[in-house]
Amino acid sequence: MINIKQPKKLTREQKEIVANNNLITKEWMFADDLGSYLKIIHKNTGKIKLIDKYKKKVR
Repeated sequence: MINIKQPKKLTREQKEIVANNNLITKEWMFADDLGSYLKIIHKNTGKIKLIDKYKKKVR
């Protein structure tokens, strides 16, 4: 059995990271901090993603 903590709301800094990875911040919740990655969970589907904290948004 996988032990996952209770998902939390994203902080402002985490929202910026999620937005830089071309995701909609209102649809995701914070699950865990894994060094240079964030583990986030989709609110509706439960899909888990690892996203890079240091990815720069290209305009």
